[in-house]
Amino acid sequence: MIPFIIITHGALADGLVNSLKMIYGDIKEVYPCNFLPNMELEELENQVNQLVDSIEAEKIFIFTDMLGGSAFNTAMKVQREKKVHVIAGVNLMMLLDLISIREKSDFSALFEHLIKNKEKYISVFEKKEV
Repeated sequence: MIPFIIITHGALADGLVNSLKMIYGDIKEVYPCNFLPNMELEELENQVNQLVDSIEAEKIFIFTDMLGGSAFNTAMKVQREKKVHVIAGVNLMMLLDLISIREKSDFSALFEHLIKNKEKYISVFEKKEV
């Protein structure tokens, strides 16, 4: 099973993991990492490095809340040295979809599924004028 680390600004990572548990039930190897207002970037980087080092897996997905933010930049820095693959723009639908197939998928299949379905993870509804 491919482990997931979720790095976000504020406590969003905890919220996503709690919501996953509420909807999906027991989930394994999904780790929240919150970049809180009182934290320094170095502290976040140390926390992510320690988390990655504690996970025994060949490959790890790191999901971040937004492209170009502190969480993303930290993940990219860690990616240069570790066995991680970074995905920006995490949301609950994406995580639910990936968790539903994660146990029976290797890394390549999971990654291909993510690429193929990435546009399905958001929807836009326009109000029609009458």
